[in-house]
Amino acid sequence: FRRVLFRSQSCKIDKALEAFEELPKRHGLQVDSRAYGAMITTCLQGGRLDLALETFDRMSAAGCRAKARTYEALLRACTRRGDLDRAVRLVDEGQTVLGAADVLPAHGLHWCGCYTS
Repeated sequence: FRRVLFRSQSCKIDKALEAFEELPKRHGLQVDSRAYGAMITTCLQGGRLDLALETFDRMSAAGCRAKARTYEALLRACTRRGDLDRAVRLVDEGQTVLGAADVLPAHGLHWCGCYTS
């Protein structure tokens, strides 16, 4: 399932989304955190932060846990777009789910364009 999503990165983002929606239904597949992460990556690489955040919200609602790199990618994209409110919410959620060390490195968020202490 993840391979299909990664191959879809070279296609239009709507094709990747269609595969993400239809394959589990058609073949009885369970969408897990890796599949959600792959879709989030696909959305971000396609410049669709809105769809990445929507997919992240669906992931959380489904009870799947995001990895630290998923939080980092979303944080980076949110801060680049100036959506600091969402970035702060992601940090808060990530700290709750993963722990502060996994979401905020000791040197702060300088890697994504903002600074914390």
